[in-house]
Amino acid sequence: MAGRRNVLRILTVASMIAALSLGAGVGAGAVVSVDPGPERAPTCTVPSANDLRGKKLHVAKKMIRDAGCRGIIIVRNKCEAVELFGLVVKPSPKPRGTVSVNQRITLWRGIRQTEDGMICGELPDNTPVEPVVDISVYDGVYNGWWKPPNREYPLLFVVSDGMISRDIQGMIGDGGVTTSVTSVKTIPCTSAAGLTFTESGHVTGDVVCSLGGTTMAGPIVADRN
Repeated sequence: MAGRRNVLRILTVASMIAALSLGAGVGAGAVVSVDPGPERAPTCTVPSANDLRGKKLHVAKKMIRDAGCRGIIIVRNKCEAVELFGLVVKPSPKPRGTVSVNQRITLWRGIRQTEDGMICGELPDNTPVEPVVDISVYDGVYNGWWKPPNREYPLLFVVSDGMISRDIQGMIGDGGVTTSVTSVKTIPCTSAAGLTFTESGHVTGDVVCSLGGTTMAGPIVADRN
């Protein structure tokens, strides 16, 4: 009895497999479909740089569109000679043959000089600017000497925000050079740019002063304490 049940079970499974095979169309004349995979993105051939260069902007744009390229076209300005005003001077990135139709393309357009001689005044001025030194770098107490002919005068003076006081009276301007020296050791002087101060605290220069009708000219050397 058990053997008969096993035979029936085997026949039943075989029948099911046969039915499934026929339903799926397996066998002679069956058609098997294959997934072709994702479609390739459409492409276009960008006009060459030589073709675009020197063209008016609207002409260059039309050339790109006629080639089937539908990407965004960005226009940027570049300083060029007057005769290149409004013309394409270069595309960017440089054409690389066949690209995606959505490739973004930049066209650089020449713009002219301004009448005052400035190059493209509407563009930012990137001319390097010399750093401005804060005049307070010369602040401090100084000791030194003034040595006119046959004399030596010890000096003690103070600098604060460009003003010189005590044994020297005067003022320091841009670059550490005095704009005036009105007196040294209470002797009236006529020097202007006579002394030069450095950020390290060293002072050198010559001053011309007068005492009782006698002119006294000589070098000054001093250092910050």
